[in-house]
Amino acid sequence: RSCWETASKRITSFVFLLPQRAVCEEIRGRTGKTAKQKTGGTDDMSCVILGAGKIARGFIGHLLYLSKIPVTFIEREKLLAELLNTRGKYTVNILGHSEKNCQVTGFQALSFAQEEEAVKAIAQADTVFTAVGGKNLPALVPILVKGIEKKAETGRNLNIVTCENWKLPAA
Repeated sequence: RSCWETASKRITSFVFLLPQRAVCEEIRGRTGKTAKQKTGGTDDMSCVILGAGKIARGFIGHLLYLSKIPVTFIEREKLLAELLNTRGKYTVNILGHSEKNCQVTGFQALSFAQEEEAVKAIAQADTVFTAVGGKNLPALVPILVKGIEKKAETGRNLNIVTCENWKLPAA
């Protein structure tokens, strides 16, 4: 059996194109945890976002921040990961509703070069989101498989949510 076959048995769902509220309810419903709850001595609920571009930061990261869920971005571009960590915040501007603009804080960013830390973050996460653009998904496979394998060792499930812009995604 391949690594992927072994690890994928622990994947509990792939969620496509759900509205923001449905994503949060899905994550909380499957994990049984909220951001501030502790269950069985485990850490707070956490999520990993593979990618740190517009969809990752402006949509997923923003949503998780509003839900008080800790986030780790794993980004291909080392300089972007370093910049996010150095600044420790970024602004989400809501077009036409400037009163809803907010500063997102409380995250960490890793680069793909920090493989050991990235794999550990995936293994500890309740949910992993991808937001790298459909054509870049194959680049995620090595690090994602390692994270899934490490997660499988714990006997706990991992939710994976893809958030990709892609022509004919179901084809």
